[in-house]
Amino acid sequence: MLNAATTTQERQALLNWSKTDNLDLMAIVQSMIHGRGTSIELSTGSVHNHQKLTRARRELVDERTATQNLIRVHLDHIFREFQGKSVWVNGKRKHVQPFSKLFGKAPRYLMRHHLHPSDVLSLGEQGLRSFPFVKTLKFEIQALKYY
Repeated sequence: MLNAATTTQERQALLNWSKTDNLDLMAIVQSMIHGRGTSIELSTGSVHNHQKLTRARRELVDERTATQNLIRVHLDHIFREFQGKSVWVNGKRKHVQPFSKLFGKAPRYLMRHHLHPSDVLSLGEQGLRSFPFVKTLKFEIQALKYY
């Protein structure tokens, strides 16, 4: 295995600033001749499988984060208070949120069935209390008084 910085130094020693495959190959060979490379064994067996699973999980987590960020952007444009808002309570600023987790079951249900703030307002407090998730999940109806 060769470091890219090593081959770059080798190319600079050639004093030729053009970039061709022949010069790159020559720089790699010169680095190997001078003993600047290291030997490495590729992982096999369960180590290789764990590496593949870890990389796949990392990609899925990155995709999930990107999707959540897009959802947050759209929520900011359409339904600003869905993520919470700052209010003054007893002379101190307090951040109140209608949900403890933005991507929990209750917020996802509300996002799926009521796409606009006017839909939620038309339900009123009694309509929100009649949702199936209110009894099983933590939904802070008290936070709605700030909205």
